[in-house]
Amino acid sequence: MNQEQQDRVNSQKTARQVFAIISYLQFSIHLIAYFASFMKLIIIEGGGYYNFRILVFIGISIISILLFLASILLIKRSIRLSIKRLVWAYFFHAIVLAWSLFIVKVSYFM
Repeated sequence: MNQEQQDRVNSQKTARQVFAIISYLQFSIHLIAYFASFMKLIIIEGGGYYNFRILVFIGISIISILLFLASILLIKRSIRLSIKRLVWAYFFHAIVLAWSLFIVKVSYFM
């Protein structure tokens, strides 16, 4: 293998390592936002059965669980992703980050 190919392999390996770190960071942020939403809507506000806050939390939970599952699959398969697919994965992380900020805003400021 010549030097150019070796540099390309090292570059791809570094890109996947950076992606893994960002994936874990994004997953942690989403988990913290989900937990904060739970604390505010269920524990602090303490609504009863059929309270509007409970319905909001159920809606947040359905979407968040799907995003958690997609994030876990993306983290597990990040080793085999091509560079082009990594770009789409970063776009997915941006969407999940926006969702995390949205659920905090809905939980605390609405």
